[in-house]
Amino acid sequence: MTHNVKRIALSSLSLAVMSLAVMSLASVASAEPVQEFNFQIKDIKPDGRYTIVFTANSYDTTGQPPPLVTANSVRFAAGVNIRPEFLKRDYQCNVEKVRDALLAPEPGMSFTKRLSNLAATLKRTRKQLRPGLAPGVETCIRAQVGKGTVLADARPSFPDPVPANLFVYLAKPTAKGAAAALGVLVVLDENSTTVKASPILATLRLVFTVNLFNDPSADGRYGYRLELPGGGAAGVRVSVAELRVTTPGISQIKKTVTCRKKKRGKCTKRNVTTKKLFWLTQPTCPATGQLGFEAFYQYETGLTSTTAAQLPCPRFQN
Repeated sequence: MTHNVKRIALSSLSLAVMSLAVMSLASVASAEPVQEFNFQIKDIKPDGRYTIVFTANSYDTTGQPPPLVTANSVRFAAGVNIRPEFLKRDYQCNVEKVRDALLAPEPGMSFTKRLSNLAATLKRTRKQLRPGLAPGVETCIRAQVGKGTVLADARPSFPDPVPANLFVYLAKPTAKGAAAALGVLVVLDENSTTVKASPILATLRLVFTVNLFNDPSADGRYGYRLELPGGGAAGVRVSVAELRVTTPGISQIKKTVTCRKKKRGKCTKRNVTTKKLFWLTQPTCPATGQLGFEAFYQYETGLTSTTAAQLPCPRFQN
């Protein structure tokens, strides 16, 4: 009789596990994920500077957590290239060094606030840093091109959306054939209810490297391809519910020296001119008058989707 009871209990447990598995598969199979994104070019300056704003959001029409994104890439309008002057070591931030430099807490100063003005933070804390970290932080200050915010859907681990701040730097490529890379440091919002309820989250600082490939499309519409990481971080399933990244970029002063007067084959008078050089070249406006951007998504279910966005060609001043 006892053996029969055990067999019935095990059978019931197996049936329950199978039912949960079937329900989970059915939920993923019936998922209808939606991905939306947009680009904006604004704050165009006479010296060639401009700001790119990238926004994106994702959700599932069923109201359930969307299936995990396993591959994600974004293609930029042709002509948007990083100038060679900014692809050198002086502009390759090792984001881990920034994270390590800020591990020691400052009373009354959140990690996010310290990152928001990294130059001031380095000035205050330089003497307390581990030897060798300061030069790396200086490189990152020089290489910071933007920052943004993200709202993560981490259900079922966390029932409420998890907000975070992110900081973007030029970095050393990590993939074969990559033309450039961006280093991203993600810090959960210390003021959010979710983070306050789980103190361990306040110590979570994620580092990503996203590689850029010079991959022009056959029709000439696209140039750079940015490979983004798939969903999931620190062992938690994560979908990006909302994302906004603003990149005002960086500039450098380029000096040009020309000889005005020579005497006996030697230059005796020189003329030095300076020019502010912006990190990005201007996009190429096609005959349609519309700049094109494209995003590709692949899910754990095998489903793929491609979404395109357009914006009118900005009026750049030459």
